[in-house]
Amino acid sequence: MRTFLNIIVAVFMVLVLSCTKNPVDDIRKLPVVITLEVMDVTDISALCKGEVIDMGDFPSPDFGIELNDGFGYRKYMSTQRSGNVFGVVFNKLLPSTTYTYRAFSEEGSMSYGKEKSFTTQEVFGEKMVLGTYAELPRMENGRADIPKLIVQLRDLHANTYNWLVWKGEKDWDDLILFLPVAKQNNISVWITIVPPSESKPKAKWNSEPYGTDYLKWCAEIAKLSVQYHNLVAISIDDFVHNLSTYTPSYLEEMISVIDQYNPKLQFIPCSYYRQITPSFVFSYQEYFDGILFPYRAESDPAGANLKNPDLVKAEIEQLRKLFNTGLPIYIDVYSHAHSKLGATTPEYVEKVINDGGQYADGVLIYCHPNKVTFPEKYNIVKDAFLRLASANSD
Repeated sequence: MRTFLNIIVAVFMVLVLSCTKNPVDDIRKLPVVITLEVMDVTDISALCKGEVIDMGDFPSPDFGIELNDGFGYRKYMSTQRSGNVFGVVFNKLLPSTTYTYRAFSEEGSMSYGKEKSFTTQEVFGEKMVLGTYAELPRMENGRADIPKLIVQLRDLHANTYNWLVWKGEKDWDDLILFLPVAKQNNISVWITIVPPSESKPKAKWNSEPYGTDYLKWCAEIAKLSVQYHNLVAISIDDFVHNLSTYTPSYLEEMISVIDQYNPKLQFIPCSYYRQITPSFVFSYQEYFDGILFPYRAESDPAGANLKNPDLVKAEIEQLRKLFNTGLPIYIDVYSHAHSKLGATTPEYVEKVINDGGQYADGVLIYCHPNKVTFPEKYNIVKDAFLRLASANSD
């Protein structure tokens, strides 16, 4: 009988002990996290962040973001941390897609912040770039007449405007005002800044406000392109005439600064036919997202001129052979006179636009045509852009 009682007592003690939790586990508090608003959303990337507001009783919990692409949540550990704020940069997202996300902490058990969502940006732009450059209409005080420029761009069937920051001291300020209006009208924007050969003291003007600090320009333009995704490219005028400044190592620094803020922002320098040699291509090709090619018939035996429109195909084909990576080539058509080569005729402009539209990846007009001063050329650009836009539409 005593043996039986001992067995009963032992079983009872086992049951009691098995149902008793560790008192340490009972009092430990999980960390508390909140989900912060998304930042730096582009068409393919976003920065999702969270914040620890109570560390709880765990000495070193893990933090991160869970992302749901429509097929369930996946866990991503934090890749950046500043104080109590942590985050994950997501790349290779899909454009125009809504994602949900939430912050989490993990120390055995999971703790979550509130679910939030964001939508990636649309892919901006057209199949063929059709744009104008500089010579924007101005008001009496010298500031850009943005409403008038928009009306003219739409009338010309242009989908791109290349904004030159140079002679106007407020050009950068006006650009910031122009970008949201251009976006509403489905107009992509390039920014051109000038090199040392066109800056003080050699010239009367600088690109303001950052002058010849090209690393600063790259940073500020890239930051702006994150806010306005219709800002798609940065260009430097007469790039090939300033290679003592734009050495490969310096250009690598410039591109690194751009990529730090927006890897999607393109670098498309102005590059002339004669200077695009095999050695130039070998040294610089990897840093370019395209070239802006001002056509001047430089392969003509008679020398560069604005009279011969018949070498567009041959020169573009030669450039494609040199840039054998499929680098986009955007032809720049002289509608305005050149300081040394003189003026162009309406017939010349029409032929170069048409051939450029056939063989290049885009056509830009140097400069933005004035309907009052050059009505015939204005209408030629308008008609040609309409044909090219129609031919390249889906």
